[in-house]
Amino acid sequence: MTCLLRGAVVAIIVAFVANCSSSDLFEAIDSASVPTNGHVYLIRGLLGEVFSRGLDQLAENINNRGVRATVHGLLEVNSLTEEIIKKYKDDPSSAPIILIGHSSGGDAIISMAQKMKKENVPVGLAFGFDPTSHAGPVPDNVEVFINLFQRSNPIGGGEVKAAPEFPGRLINVDLQEHSEIIHITLDKSLKIHELVADEIIAYAAFS
Repeated sequence: MTCLLRGAVVAIIVAFVANCSSSDLFEAIDSASVPTNGHVYLIRGLLGEVFSRGLDQLAENINNRGVRATVHGLLEVNSLTEEIIKKYKDDPSSAPIILIGHSSGGDAIISMAQKMKKENVPVGLAFGFDPTSHAGPVPDNVEVFINLFQRSNPIGGGEVKAAPEFPGRLINVDLQEHSEIIHITLDKSLKIHELVADEIIAYAAFS
């Protein structure tokens, strides 16, 4: 099942880079079977109330498709991480834990995953939306990390690295060919919303 999911990840990214629709990629997934397990935590960047508002729309998309999604600011990260750890330890069936972060929020989700690793809490799927060049390495408790970034962007532009022991799948996708997307609009792209929501629903359905 993991191989199927990772294959779907690659197909989604290829579809986006090729400017294709993702609808045909999920014909094998029973979309009528709406998943209810898992929780998606979306983390805004610095000044996120102004520049990361697209995460609200993405969260609504995910919620409408059957997986719980909530949006949080950077100031909540420490308390939120503790909450996630406690929730998983109290009820491991609450997994999968799915993280999405825009700009500095992309850095934050890696830091969150590192803290979860210390508590043996797994992260199933994570998306970085143009994190900064200061983002830390992805720890080995993360199964799949997809990083959408723009190398030439002076604000974000962070190509994420994996920790030496990382056994999962890390995909860095440079969106520099997509001139319609910049750092402060990446989180608002409806096309990216659909692709990301598709992958999350597929992941939750098979977890």
